Amino acid sequence: TVDLSGVTLMTGPLDDEDYLNVSVSDTASILLDDLQTVDAGGYVLFTALDGATLDLPSLQSTQDGLFWIDTADSHVLANASSWTFSSSGLPNSNATLMLAAAPGALIDLSGMTSLDASFNSSFSKAQFHQILANTGGVIDLSGVTQITGPVDDEDYLRVSVSDTASINLDNLGTVVAGGYVLFEAGAGATLSLPSLQSTQDAVFIADTH
Repeated sequence: TVDLSGVTLMTGPLDDEDYLNVSVSDTASILLDDLQTVDAGGYVLFTALDGATLDLPSLQSTQDGLFWIDTADSHVLANASSWTFSSSGLPNSNATLMLAAAPGALIDLSGMTSLDASFNSSFSKAQFHQILANTGGVIDLSGVTQITGPVDDEDYLRVSVSDTASINLDNLGTVVAGGYVLFEAGAGATLSLPSLQSTQDAVFIADTH
């Protein structure tokens, strides 16, 4: 056990390509009960492995915080009410913001209300950020009401689900972007947006192959 229960602010590295990795595995634990704010020039990566749970019960905002799980029955929980997510500070890389890629993998970010991926790459070649669920993984974004995509015309945010995995966006009402937001369901998957009211530059793809 690593007890960081008094930490309220976590600041990551300055350079775009650098990161702080906060990772817990099997029966170990990292206590971050009072963590409220994550801020980085690079990024802070939260991961749980081999059946572990990483709980962030007091989170209020993240700037360039990423959440990944690729082993079965592992959980990252950040379900405090009304917190905000931004990846706008990751302009120069094709970043995976959230990844749930194993049976029983759960990224519960149900307290998040807005997801801001309004990065500005200033590149002539398309750049993207992505949210991926596959192999039975679950990403719970059920509290999100607005998604904001990237600034440049050629850039995009990809929200993709495949096979038996799921991404919960039950309360998403508004999508806005300068580039575009791509919603993609792979063969056998369903991506449901039951509360959608308006989209500015959203694309929808159902891939049956």
